[in-house]
Amino acid sequence: MLGVDKLSLGALRANSAFWGVLSLILLYLLVARSLGARGGALAASIATFSPFHLAYSQELRPYILTIVWGLLGFIVIEQIPISVRARRPCAALIGIWVLELYTHYWGLFVAISQMLYGWWKYRKFGWAWIFPGGLFMALGVFSLWLPVFRIHFHEIMARNFEIPHPTPDLLVKTLVAFTGVQFRFALSDFSWAVAPWIKAVTVTVYGVSLILGLRQGSLAARLWLGSGLVIPFLVSYWHPIYVWYRYPFICYPAFVWLVTWGVLSVKRRWMRGIMIFILLISGVATCRTYFTTWNKANPQAVAEYVASLKTPRTVIIRPAYFSDLFAFYDLGPALPVIDEDKLDSSSGRAAYRRNDIVFVAFDVPEDPVGDALRAEYSVLSVRSFPSAIPLHGINVYQLRQKG
Repeated sequence: MLGVDKLSLGALRANSAFWGVLSLILLYLLVARSLGARGGALAASIATFSPFHLAYSQELRPYILTIVWGLLGFIVIEQIPISVRARRPCAALIGIWVLELYTHYWGLFVAISQMLYGWWKYRKFGWAWIFPGGLFMALGVFSLWLPVFRIHFHEIMARNFEIPHPTPDLLVKTLVAFTGVQFRFALSDFSWAVAPWIKAVTVTVYGVSLILGLRQGSLAARLWLGSGLVIPFLVSYWHPIYVWYRYPFICYPAFVWLVTWGVLSVKRRWMRGIMIFILLISGVATCRTYFTTWNKANPQAVAEYVASLKTPRTVIIRPAYFSDLFAFYDLGPALPVIDEDKLDSSSGRAAYRRNDIVFVAFDVPEDPVGDALRAEYSVLSVRSFPSAIPLHGINVYQLRQKG
């Protein structure tokens, strides 16, 4: 049974892994156009040995697919012929923008960077207007999704307590995450298990390379990184949307592209060699930490602990939005499992007074049903499963009828 579970998890992550591998190939092709085969190989190697890229290439959410569309978009722009024949690749670019928008809302920021780059690159030609016009057309197609987007937006507004208010250090934390030495993924913080000075040296090499790349690197990469980070960061001053450890991943190829450009711009061969060695060896070492000592999240541990508490009289109560994830990891005896929001009345809760209750509760600001359960039942035990992300920790309560 355990083997089947692992196989199922692998099968679920296989789709993202496929796009992750494809993104490495596309990154090589894109960077090689400006830096040659050596530059393309270095960029692809940095991404290949990055636990940051590796983690999000196994994520079931669509971040890595958004990266694929971003890479394809810039490749198409670079290959547009300077003639009337540009209509076909521009039509393909519009299709890519539509896919970016429908894959993830932050794809809009990538599309904006591509629109600006395409217009700048071909601004001297009479048909450069097709880039802003094409983005307008893509947004028109995306408008069919606006009713669903409105629902999602209201959900985001209701959960804005999870997103920090914008401060400059969030941008710095994003760039540090791109180095792979320390980042946040799901409910856990990843940190390279080495001495702090080794981390500092690695981050410094990345930082110097990035600065050099920003000064003289590809405009496409600068626009990609700038639009994908700065625009949503500024929007966050109106309403917090900038989650530094998640959505900015769609700008990761631009970061690698600029770092590669910066390293290869170093004139002294011995210094360039040392920098490349540090970038690659740190990648290999951080991947070793990723595979051997890092636990990505706590839902599996929660489900295993709940299974250890089960008796024939047990009823499990958990938040509705935790149902699918809990069901995936719940391999113990099949027992009644109830969504917490179905117990929002005293009569509904009273129906289970004769049962042993295991209550799985997220650490959220307001939980009226949870408060009522803890008040109406005796708390026999509680075990906390903390999270690196505030308000995402999980507490498991054993409850029993009072008296």
